[in-house]
Amino acid sequence: MLRKIFSVSAIVFIFGYLWIGRGHWYSELERQAAVGDDPLYSEVLDLSQTGKTNWRIPKNGWSYTRGEAKLSLIFDKAPGLPPDARDRSKIALRLTVSSNGIDKHGISTDRLIRNWYYTTSEPFDPRAKLWSSGDSGTIEHGLAGIIIYPFEETIVTIDVTTPDGSLLIGKPRLKLVGEFDYAVYGVLPLLRFLRDAGLIVACILVLCLAYMSLRSKHVPNHET
Repeated sequence: MLRKIFSVSAIVFIFGYLWIGRGHWYSELERQAAVGDDPLYSEVLDLSQTGKTNWRIPKNGWSYTRGEAKLSLIFDKAPGLPPDARDRSKIALRLTVSSNGIDKHGISTDRLIRNWYYTTSEPFDPRAKLWSSGDSGTIEHGLAGIIIYPFEETIVTIDVTTPDGSLLIGKPRLKLVGEFDYAVYGVLPLLRFLRDAGLIVACILVLCLAYMSLRSKHVPNHET
């Protein structure tokens, strides 16, 4: 009886240990993938006229609460969208970007990133060398990098100086995504498979060992 209790307890402990440990395997890669899977989008922008548009980033409305984030302009590949929309150097649109963090005392702080990559607040200036990307359904052009803090309300301001109404058919909107390494999408599926397959195999082996251990007690000894 004691042997059976010990075997069952050992099985439960090993299963629990493996399951809890599973959540910590590749935790940093999982975190980065979660950031990439949770972008924030603004309402559709009117790029057909000059003027400013403010986008308030809710403090409690987005899971990404601290760190650098990438701001971009994204629109759908809708029929009628000008072919030049895929090439940022050929887009007529010109705008400036600013971002400020407002704390609980109403103090505003500039949160626009300026470094070797983010060199200007005018992302469609020919001198700006920001990213552009796309997939089967959307086109995306980088605008700026901003810093997010949990104790601030972040406000992004877009000031259109040269409008381009031809982009409206693509429902242009702002996209904000936390900083993460895009390479995780290439390696994480395989690592997840190896992790879960290894866990399943380990559990099966533990069950087999427990079964063999308990069964051996009931096998009679045949003496000649």
